[in-house]
Amino acid sequence: MPVGTSGSSNSKFTILTTVQGPPSTTTSAPSLIQMITNTIVPRTRPFLNRLRRERQALEEARRVRNEQDRILAESERRDRDKILKIRRENEERAKREREEAEQREREAEELQAAQARVAELKEQMRNWRLHVRQHLAPEPSPDEVKAKRAVRVQIRLPNGLKSARNVRAFPVDSSARDIYLWAETLLLDPTETGPGSVPAGFTADYPPRADIPPLTLFTAYPRKAVSADEQGWQVIQQAGGSLVMELEEQDESDSD
Repeated sequence: MPVGTSGSSNSKFTILTTVQGPPSTTTSAPSLIQMITNTIVPRTRPFLNRLRRERQALEEARRVRNEQDRILAESERRDRDKILKIRRENEERAKREREEAEQREREAEELQAAQARVAELKEQMRNWRLHVRQHLAPEPSPDEVKAKRAVRVQIRLPNGLKSARNVRAFPVDSSARDIYLWAETLLLDPTETGPGSVPAGFTADYPPRADIPPLTLFTAYPRKAVSADEQGWQVIQQAGGSLVMELEEQDESDSD
């Protein structure tokens, strides 16, 4: 009976035993079964055990290789995730820095535009005040004041301006607008000269522009706001012509 000695491609068969004889005795079925069970199978057991060990070794090597491959793949996945995370963080940081830079640039442009508007308005107000100063009506004489055909008005300017107190006479038929126009000219530097002009969007009357409330006049005592209408002139006369000027913050900076 032949049996293979190896599972490789170079395996060969080995004759373990031969059986011959009459079918009634040696080669009968019971005899063959007994011989296979008691003789041949025990002789092949080492070979089968070796094959089993080789198979188990192959399976263990395959299991170890698969585990190594799994560990390697997991390590590669972690490294890839780490690289992607770092890349995302870098991209987000770059985007954030770019947005912050753009925001700073926009703010700088807005500030520059606002400063340009303030400078333009300051220059426009300067030209307007020069124009108003040149076109103020002549001041009444002291005799007209004594004859009560004119009223002397005094304006005390905010602290820091060159002339703290200013006095000028106005005809009794004047208006509070006349006082406001004169008050505006007091914000000019005394050294500034020129004909001035009425810029586009301005008026020669008071206020110069609807969106510009440059100053406010109050009676000295009792303190009461003076409006630029007919009632305001009555308030000025009742207060004896003594007024106090208050500037908004923007106009204070314009008058420095």
